[in-house]
Amino acid sequence: MEYWISQGLFIAGYIVMLSAYLFKKKDVFMICNIVGNIFLTSGYIVLGAYTGMVGAILTVFRCATFAVLAKKNINRNYIFLTLLELITIFGFIYTWEGMYSIIMLVGNIVFTFACWQDNRTVMVWLNVYYSLSILTYNALIGNISPIIMESVYSAILVTSFFINLYKTKKKNCKGE
Repeated sequence: MEYWISQGLFIAGYIVMLSAYLFKKKDVFMICNIVGNIFLTSGYIVLGAYTGMVGAILTVFRCATFAVLAKKNINRNYIFLTLLELITIFGFIYTWEGMYSIIMLVGNIVFTFACWQDNRTVMVWLNVYYSLSILTYNALIGNISPIIMESVYSAILVTSFFINLYKTKKKNCKGE
């Protein structure tokens, strides 16, 4: 029964995170990711997958931090990025599960850098890498819903990126 409850929490979390693409503002995007990752955190707790739980908690913390920075127009800096990366490393050391932790640690380091970026192209491609680490981790622990939902999430992310790229190119061609 616990497995199915966790799967429901994962599905709910991904639905909320997918809704983030309906909004253009970075702070609203981050808020959707905060709420979605609270569901994911709960799902990992129910499953007893503590490396995944730490990853989701760190994502909540990162997204909250970047939402506040975006809302208050505070410039990002390397000291802040380094601090977030160190928090990420210590979070995974705390729940060390061998290779599983390494996969999620590297993915989370990359994702932290992606969120720190203002370059949307870099954010998208680093987010795809992060998605691959999430897919790998969940495949290794036999967690089906996040595999399906993360695949959909990644497909939407890449598709929306190419649609926006096409629209931007088309708009730039008309403006010449």
